[in-house]
Amino acid sequence: MDPISAFMGRLIADYTKLRPIHITILSFLMSIVSAYFFLQGDYKSILLAVLVFQISNILDNIDGLLARIKLGSGSVLGLVLDHTLDPWRVILNILALCYTVYSKTNDNGIFILALLFLCIHFMDWTLPRTINKIRGAYETLYSPNIKKIDFYMIKLKDIFSKVNLKVIFFGTHEREILVLGIAPILSMEHEVFFTTILVSLFFFVMRLMFDIALLKNEIVNNTKEYLGDSFNPWEGGVKNGR
Repeated sequence: MDPISAFMGRLIADYTKLRPIHITILSFLMSIVSAYFFLQGDYKSILLAVLVFQISNILDNIDGLLARIKLGSGSVLGLVLDHTLDPWRVILNILALCYTVYSKTNDNGIFILALLFLCIHFMDWTLPRTINKIRGAYETLYSPNIKKIDFYMIKLKDIFSKVNLKVIFFGTHEREILVLGIAPILSMEHEVFFTTILVSLFFFVMRLMFDIALLKNEIVNNTKEYLGDSFNPWEGGVKNGR
């Protein structure tokens, strides 16, 4: 979605007077519309829901880009709204989809899968705080040493950096496309939720190992690395102009 978001963000910045907070609110309103379509249950409505939710996702990407492109256009209120409303966009649509599945199958297991998915989905939000705590521990309590697995993780980062890619592995947008896109289109909600949960857990561990390897390398070799914490410029989306 990054290329689409970057293109649309540049158009909005150059040809409109919209501010990031306007885009944030519009993104949330679009997610309410998509949840409404999910609740209708018929296949045409499901397709509309998938389309509208992905538009909402793109808009959610654009508000942050717009704030960085048009310096001074952002605000603290906009930032708070972005971080407050973003989880609810996903939760509302997941619940709407699950209700539709339950109304057709009378299987409440879909709600359990959805709850597990949401718990894992939002674990990504804990990574910056976790890595920041580990940074503090390495700087005060422990002496980090780079192991063979850390070396391979660092090498992987260098390979990705050459083509301007972030090493996020299986990120939030990929997961949302699966559970709120592929799953309802194929009517395979149970299977896709279950598979996405397992894959997300695996890649969460991979991402954590990756960030720890780069943190060790930064401390041991005094390098500037990609880290999922408050020191990381990519967390602000400014690396390579993004």
